[in-house]
Amino acid sequence: MLGETFEYLDPHGKFKMIAELTVHHPPIIAYHVEGKSGYLRYSTLRPKPQFVKGAITVRNLNKDFIELRPYNEKYEI
Repeated sequence: MLGETFEYLDPHGKFKMIAELTVHHPPIIAYHVEGKSGYLRYSTLRPKPQFVKGAITVRNLNKDFIELRPYNEKYEI
């Protein structure tokens, strides 16, 4: 853990989020979002930039996970 964290509490109380930069090179960010309605989303962001014909595109190499706790459902994106 690098200790570089970001926390956000929605002023309306609908969700809260915490993210941390876990690796500098290449940059990898882990995050966790919890909603008041019972959903949970978590993942790591591991961007992979590509340069093609003068344009830059960025893809995330990891998967996102969403849990809908009231319905006991889990999704992998």
